[in-house]
Amino acid sequence: MPPNISDLYGVLRAWAVARRVGSYTELSREYEIRTGDRFEPHGNWDGPLGELNRRLHAAGVPALSALVVLNEKQEPGDRFWGCALNVPARPKNEGVRLAEWARIVQTFMTTTGPRPSLEGLSGEQARKVNQAIAFQCSLRGQHGLRIPQLIARPSASSRSSLPRKEALPARPDW
Repeated sequence: MPPNISDLYGVLRAWAVARRVGSYTELSREYEIRTGDRFEPHGNWDGPLGELNRRLHAAGVPALSALVVLNEKQEPGDRFWGCALNVPARPKNEGVRLAEWARIVQTFMTTTGPRPSLEGLSGEQARKVNQAIAFQCSLRGQHGLRIPQLIARPSASSRSSLPRKEALPARPDW
């Protein structure tokens, strides 16, 4: 029996609210704590994560599985790309790929509360996000791009009382 999609959503929603990414090993461990069911980190998650993204796309919610990264690369695995309509095919260029990953993460990070910072990311993850932002800025020839807001420490002006859309409901409708 594969992992339960609603429980998988619960684990990843908690990561999004906490502004963090995690490895497949961490996903396996936290899923087991939540459900009591153990799944090995490798080979068990691609199908359920793709199914979760398909359901999220149907609900108009971004691809939450962007938060699950490979330990050695600190970015989503190859099967993340193109797994659902809310995830494009894998860009061949590393800079474009990292910029697209940052864009996907930003879409739900900025709609679930205050803007996140690099605080929860490892040094390697922070370096890759900064690299992606620099590359995207160089492609567009701009320096005021919105993606840097993903990693900037929130200023007093960015913590305004404007309401934010709840992109990640506590309980999905499936």
